[in-house]
Amino acid sequence: MNAMVKAKEAGKARFLGMTTHANVPEAINAAADSEFYEVVMASYNPRQSNVQEVKEAIARAAGAGLGVVAIKVIRGNVNRDEGPVDARASLKWVLHRLTDTELSDLNRQASGSDLFCQGCGQCLGQCGGELPIPDLMRAYMYAFGYREPALAHSVLASLELPRNVCGDCSSCPVECQNGWNI
Repeated sequence: MNAMVKAKEAGKARFLGMTTHANVPEAINAAADSEFYEVVMASYNPRQSNVQEVKEAIARAAGAGLGVVAIKVIRGNVNRDEGPVDARASLKWVLHRLTDTELSDLNRQASGSDLFCQGCGQCLGQCGGELPIPDLMRAYMYAFGYREPALAHSVLASLELPRNVCGDCSSCPVECQNGWNI
């Protein structure tokens, strides 16, 4: 925090903020309580299992004077079973300005697993190889959802994975509580 204040005083930062992809309501509320941050960037989309808690935390942060930027709104842009996600509907959902058709599309899409890992960490204790499943799922999303293989490779390279990932398993014992097919 001291380094952030110095950067702002030196004119290198205009606003002090934080970003969160996991534990979103808790992180947003902590930012609001801190009386330090001026902006928070948070994952916010209809696929989140705790979307109502996130919405309430965003309202609380806004009420405390924080700027709020929604990220991960489009959720990877691919629904394997039903084609591309309607990005326009996803953006309008954040702003609560949907048509009935767009709302219906989002509700239908919310029933599948899509390419959106919520980063809840529930899966971590299930893997016998102690693999960083949320990080692997993020790399998968970058490769297949965003069509950014270089970004996916960068994430994988940073993980220092064993040479034969999953080589000792005949099937994956990991089950995602949010429906992701690990």
